[in-house]
Amino acid sequence: MVKSHSTLNRRDFMKALGFVGAGVGALSAGSPVFKDLDEMASAGSSNKRAWWIKEVDTPTIEIDWDMLKRHDATTIPQVAYASFVGKDVAAAQGAKQKADRKQWIAEDKSGYTLRDYALFDAAAYGWQAGFSHDFLGDTTVTPYGMGSPSDLGLPAWNGSPEETTAMIRQAFRFLGTGTISIVELNENNRKLVYGVDWDGKAIVFENVEKAYETDKKRVIPEKCRYAVVFSMPMSEEMNKRAPTLLGDATTALSYSLSTLFQIRAQRFFRMLGYQGLGSFTYVNNTSINPALAVISGMGEQGRLGQCVFPEYGTMARLGSVITDLPLVPDKPIDSGVWNFCKTCKLCASHCPSGALNPDDVPSWDVKYSGNHPGKKVYHCDGMNCRGYWYDLTSLCSICVASCVFAKKNKAGIHDIIKATTAVTPAFNSFFRTMDQAFGYKYSNRDPESWWDINGEPMFGIDSRY
Repeated sequence: MVKSHSTLNRRDFMKALGFVGAGVGALSAGSPVFKDLDEMASAGSSNKRAWWIKEVDTPTIEIDWDMLKRHDATTIPQVAYASFVGKDVAAAQGAKQKADRKQWIAEDKSGYTLRDYALFDAAAYGWQAGFSHDFLGDTTVTPYGMGSPSDLGLPAWNGSPEETTAMIRQAFRFLGTGTISIVELNENNRKLVYGVDWDGKAIVFENVEKAYETDKKRVIPEKCRYAVVFSMPMSEEMNKRAPTLLGDATTALSYSLSTLFQIRAQRFFRMLGYQGLGSFTYVNNTSINPALAVISGMGEQGRLGQCVFPEYGTMARLGSVITDLPLVPDKPIDSGVWNFCKTCKLCASHCPSGALNPDDVPSWDVKYSGNHPGKKVYHCDGMNCRGYWYDLTSLCSICVASCVFAKKNKAGIHDIIKATTAVTPAFNSFFRTMDQAFGYKYSNRDPESWWDINGEPMFGIDSRY
């Protein structure tokens, strides 16, 4: 019999909750009725997502579209930190960060050894160095002299939005992404595209045929009405070694793979005869990708300020490509995550910088100008988070690693927990406690133990989804 991470088997666990006999489906009149856990775990679904993930008309967080405006990316922590703390302070922190990292490598400090740094540097190739993003995409032609269908005297791809969307999902999965969702860039959703990009260039929509870029602006044609959001999973085992260079390595690899994926996605659109517009440097620019992911149902907003995925929890990064290829947009979802985050607070209690908000009730009030107003959430203080990175000489990611949903699904009970939180909040506090009792409590595992793990999958990612 499959066991969870304790001596308690699944059926006994469900008996303790009072589910067996009463029927798990009694939790929700709209969900399937199962006699016990095993029947539920083996149940199939014709939906593209698990049966307990409900499509809804609006996201589970409250959004005031009148309050929400297009954001200035130069105010976010990665760009604006020096202007908040002062250039001299930021320069001193940066110098100390470099000196500390060199010293720790020389001292063979756990998590910062030479082999740890070598692995991080290799994973970061394509993100921090190497090939780069381009707003307009790679424009080189193929060895056959093709840059678009017109080179063969052919028209652009012509299929129904339904056919095209199915094609995009299949192709993008093959090209190396995790989950995919579609956003229609209507009057409201356009506000999730930055008004000012990271480098200070304006991002504007114009009634033109082709996208273009000048030294002052990046122009998106009005007809580019769809954003394809994609996720790139991360290694749970490696993230559990955060905050160290090993913890950084899975983040770096995810962004490097996202960079390569964006280039491939843009070429795919171009070879179909359409435009694909993406970020010019880091993945999280041009659009606020976590917001696009929430709007299109890839996941739900979490307390830690990221999208939490039903499939991956917090163990994935995001990117997006904007296109004029007609597609079918996805709807938001309710999988119980947002309600769970209201009572859990594990990420906030583990946050060493105090950047995460531990309040009981979400608020419209922002913490600092880098927050995007217009949504009722637990706004984070990104500057505290960014400042803590200097002390670590690396990223942190403790909040990501400590999340209840950032767990492998080797234990069958995990699907039941997700399904239960989706239909009732009654057991949320209990599941938070069980997450710790079953041995998942975040404890900064010995970083160097990662090198001794046998049988890690490719990229360290469980790719069953």
